[in-house]
Amino acid sequence: NNCTNCADDINTWNSCEQGFYYESNEKPGECKECNLTNCKACQNNSTCTECEPGFGVFLKEVEGHIEAHCEECQVDNCALCSDNSTNCTECKNNYMLVKNGDQYKCEACDDPNCAKCSESGSFCNRCLGRFGLSTYHGNNLGNCIPCDDPKCVDCSLDSRKCTACESGYGLIHEYGHSTGKCQRCRDENCANCTNNFEFCETCEDGFGLELDVERN
Repeated sequence: NNCTNCADDINTWNSCEQGFYYESNEKPGECKECNLTNCKACQNNSTCTECEPGFGVFLKEVEGHIEAHCEECQVDNCALCSDNSTNCTECKNNYMLVKNGDQYKCEACDDPNCAKCSESGSFCNRCLGRFGLSTYHGNNLGNCIPCDDPKCVDCSLDSRKCTACESGYGLIHEYGHSTGKCQRCRDENCANCTNNFEFCETCEDGFGLELDVERN
């Protein structure tokens, strides 16, 4: 019945799951689905309170009353604007939030390989793709450099510590912890072992996984 909180008995409820709203006019305690396009949470079937990513709440007058619908974010390069289509709360990769009067806009980071940067744009906090942060004694220096391991596809927080390897390679583990380095999958017929080179996750076409009793 999509209810999250019953009132005095199991047949009467007063709060609903996300994507549904409480309707008491037709049947006490009925949860009805939001039918507003791109709406994640609503107050009723004409008032959205939170939109899906890439969309924001937009107020407009319909037949003499105000309705809250979802429209695409009006801010360029904005990823999230769920509460207001003209005010960004999170930018797309390689862009930063910058105060723009009472609201926020998105401007490009200085480093094209930076995913998330500070408001100044010159200091990076996370890198894109095969690039990672340059660090010194564990401290972030704020710039992106290529991952140390050429088989690494994600080292976004530290160029020396890989967190995901390319197809056919997996992370090396020692004493239960990742070394941040990649090595070819132990099994030559393994297509994906990215979390640990010794344990295959998916096989090449024509092969299937078999439980290794001795290792489990």
